[in-house]
Amino acid sequence: MEKVSVIIPTKNRNEMLFECISSLVETNQKQIAEIIVINDGDKRVDFESTSIPVLIFKNKLSGVASARNLGAEKANSEIILFFDDDMIPTEGMVQRIINFHAQHQRSVLNLDWIYPLELTQEIKNNGFGRYLINYGFTSLKGLHNNPSDWNDIRYRKMNAVTSQNLSIRKSLFTELGGYDDRMPFAGFEDAVFSKNLVNAGVDIYLDTVALTYHNERDRIELKPWLDRKVRGSFTRRIAVQNGFGEFNINYGTFKGLLLNVL
Repeated sequence: MEKVSVIIPTKNRNEMLFECISSLVETNQKQIAEIIVINDGDKRVDFESTSIPVLIFKNKLSGVASARNLGAEKANSEIILFFDDDMIPTEGMVQRIINFHAQHQRSVLNLDWIYPLELTQEIKNNGFGRYLINYGFTSLKGLHNNPSDWNDIRYRKMNAVTSQNLSIRKSLFTELGGYDDRMPFAGFEDAVFSKNLVNAGVDIYLDTVALTYHNERDRIELKPWLDRKVRGSFTRRIAVQNGFGEFNINYGTFKGLLLNVL
């Protein structure tokens, strides 16, 4: 039976990482060959032995793009799953990934996600949490403006990926050259990788039936949420400086001046 190598980049989020790994072992252990953790932070990462090998490597460069590249290099399975440390799997998730790639040799797959129910209930009690809910930041469907036919199409054709739960054949990933490791932070490496996928004629699909939970409970307050946006904007600038001019944003004179002042 074909199995999957799960690659988890992490940076100083040990508690969330352990919850992620424990959930993977509990719900999908028969389909996972190994869990590869790439430590991009300054905190030591250890994990007790499980029924699945957990291999831990220190990132030799810096940034989530290079961490994912290193994980793919170390992977022993043909199917690799990039899975962020703040994601929680559901039962049967990995088997659905295996089934998809058996039928789609030159495609990548994302899975749907929502905030865990308890996290959604928690953030209803503060103003910023209600802002996140109102503007759709608590689900992938919300980020796509809540289309009414979201679940009518199991495999939705997409034009971009989100690497928080992305599966791809290792041979295809190698052919594409992986992620651009010049990207220093998370936030825009996905856009560059998506462009490479489209240019190579690779189909991007979203499975709206296979659900995962986005457990980013350390980013549900205003400051850490904005810090994440700043890092993403900085990464976007790096992408533009490295030749991806189509990602440049041209503001009007007044708005550009205002943003510079701010």
